[in-house]
Amino acid sequence: YATDGVPLFVTDSPPNLSFRMAAITGDAARAYNDLVEINKTAAKGYQEAAEGVSSPELKSKFSQLSQQRAQFASELSQHAQQYGINTENTN
Repeated sequence: YATDGVPLFVTDSPPNLSFRMAAITGDAARAYNDLVEINKTAAKGYQEAAEGVSSPELKSKFSQLSQQRAQFASELSQHAQQYGINTENTN
Protein backbone atom coordinates (compact mmCIF):
# COMPACT_ATOMS: atom_id res chain seq x y z
CA TYR A 1 0.00 0.00 0.00
CA ALA A 2 1.07 3.54 -0.68
CA THR A 3 1.10 6.02 2.18
CA ASP A 4 -2.42 7.18 1.23
CA GLY A 5 -3.83 3.64 1.70
CA VAL A 6 -4.43 2.97 -1.99
CA PRO A 7 -3.09 -0.42 -3.17
CA LEU A 8 0.08 -0.20 -5.20
CA PHE A 9 -1.13 -2.99 -7.45
CA VAL A 10 -4.61 -4.12 -8.40
CA THR A 11 -3.62 -7.65 -7.41
CA ASP A 12 -2.98 -6.71 -3.75
CA SER A 13 -5.19 -8.95 -1.63
CA PRO A 14 -5.09 -10.53 1.80
CA PRO A 15 -2.65 -13.47 1.87
CA ASN A 16 -4.04 -17.01 1.77
CA LEU A 17 -7.58 -15.80 1.06
CA SER A 18 -8.39 -18.84 -1.10
CA PHE A 19 -7.03 -21.18 1.58
CA ARG A 20 -9.25 -19.57 4.22
CA MET A 21 -12.30 -19.82 1.96
CA ALA A 22 -11.63 -23.55 1.39
CA ALA A 23 -11.28 -24.16 5.14
CA ILE A 24 -14.53 -22.32 5.87
CA THR A 25 -16.33 -24.27 3.15
CA GLY A 26 -15.05 -27.57 4.54
CA ASP A 27 -16.12 -26.64 8.06
CA ALA A 28 -19.52 -25.50 6.80
CA ALA A 29 -20.00 -28.74 4.85
CA ARG A 30 -19.19 -30.81 7.93
CA ALA A 31 -21.54 -28.71 10.06
CA TYR A 32 -24.40 -29.04 7.57
CA ASN A 33 -23.84 -32.79 7.25
CA ASP A 34 -23.77 -33.17 11.04
CA LEU A 35 -26.96 -31.14 11.47
CA VAL A 36 -28.79 -33.05 8.75
CA GLU A 37 -27.70 -36.36 10.27
CA ILE A 38 -28.73 -35.30 13.78
CA ASN A 39 -32.18 -34.23 12.58
CA LYS A 40 -32.72 -37.39 10.51
CA THR A 41 -31.75 -39.51 13.51
CA ALA A 42 -34.09 -37.52 15.75
CA ALA A 43 -36.94 -37.90 13.26
CA LYS A 44 -36.45 -41.65 13.23
CA GLY A 45 -36.26 -41.79 17.04
CA TYR A 46 -39.43 -39.78 17.50
CA GLN A 47 -41.23 -41.95 14.93
CA GLU A 48 -40.15 -45.10 16.76
CA ALA A 49 -41.32 -43.54 20.04
CA ALA A 50 -44.70 -42.72 18.49
CA GLU A 51 -45.07 -46.32 17.36
CA GLY A 52 -44.13 -47.60 20.81
CA VAL A 53 -46.66 -45.74 22.97
CA SER A 54 -50.35 -46.35 23.45
CA SER A 55 -51.31 -42.86 24.62
CA PRO A 56 -52.95 -40.97 21.72
CA GLU A 57 -51.56 -37.68 23.07
CA LEU A 58 -47.98 -38.98 23.20
CA LYS A 59 -48.33 -40.72 19.83
CA SER A 60 -49.49 -37.45 18.31
CA LYS A 61 -46.75 -35.38 19.96
CA PHE A 62 -43.97 -37.80 18.97
CA SER A 63 -45.28 -37.92 15.39
CA GLN A 64 -45.38 -34.14 15.28
CA LEU A 65 -41.80 -33.91 16.56
CA SER A 66 -40.69 -36.54 14.02
CA GLN A 67 -42.22 -34.56 11.16
CA GLN A 68 -40.65 -31.35 12.48
CA ARG A 69 -37.17 -32.89 12.60
CA ALA A 70 -37.61 -34.35 9.10
CA GLN A 71 -38.58 -30.88 7.87
CA PHE A 72 -35.51 -29.37 9.57
CA ALA A 73 -33.29 -31.93 7.82
CA SER A 74 -34.90 -31.17 4.47
CA GLU A 75 -34.52 -27.41 4.89
CA LEU A 76 -30.89 -27.76 5.99
CA SER A 77 -30.16 -29.94 2.94
CA GLN A 78 -31.76 -27.42 0.60
CA HIS A 79 -29.84 -24.56 2.18
CA ALA A 80 -26.57 -26.49 1.95
CA GLN A 81 -27.20 -27.19 -1.74
CA GLN A 82 -27.39 -23.45 -2.36
CA TYR A 83 -23.74 -23.36 -1.29
CA GLY A 84 -22.77 -26.43 -3.29
CA ILE A 85 -22.70 -28.72 -0.27
CA ASN A 86 -23.99 -32.27 -0.86
CA THR A 87 -25.76 -33.66 2.22
CA GLU A 88 -27.39 -36.59 0.41
CA ASN A 89 -24.78 -39.02 1.75
CA THR A 90 -26.18 -38.75 5.27
CA ASN A 91 -28.64 -41.29 6.66
